[in-house]
Formats: sequence, structure tokens, C-alpha cells
Amino acid sequence: MTEIRVDKDIVFGSGGGRPLLCDVYTPPEHRHKHAALIFLHGGGFTGGSKDGIDERVGHFDAVGYTGIASDYRLSDEARCPAQIHDAK
Repeated sequence: MTEIRVDKDIVFGSGGGRPLLCDVYTPPEHRHKHAALIFLHGGGFTGGSKDGIDERVGHFDAVGYTGIASDYRLSDEARCPAQIHDAK
């Protein structure tokens, strides 16, 4: 059985002059549904990171969805609504 492929720290944009990163979890080809789910970590814009949600993403990949775990700037780095702009 083929493992889920994980491509880490892919630059998807820029926020406040720094790269915004995401991780892409791709299921095995024979299980691929050709759809993706985007995951944003919780933490009220004050803490957390994309690295803390691997387990949640893995569940959906196991049934064939591509998962994208995305980072955004936290409130100590940028004032709201910067986090919403980063997610968009």
C-alpha cells in the first residue's frame, strides 16, 4: 500500500513581507478523490501552527481527500484582519 505523500513548507503567498507556508497531504493515487480540504489551526489568532494538525488532516487523506494545512500570521506579528487575509 502506498503511503500518503506530504510536501512540507510550500510557499503559497506572502503576508507582511514574510512567506506564508502550507503542507500538502496527498493520498495514494488509487484513493484520490480529486478534491482538497483546507485546514486552519485554532488558537484564536494568538497561538498554534499548521504543524499541530497532522492527525486531523491524515484522517481525511486516508479516505482519499487531499489535505492542505495552512499557516497564517499570529496576532503578535500582525493585527486583525491580517489573519483573515492570510487565510484567503
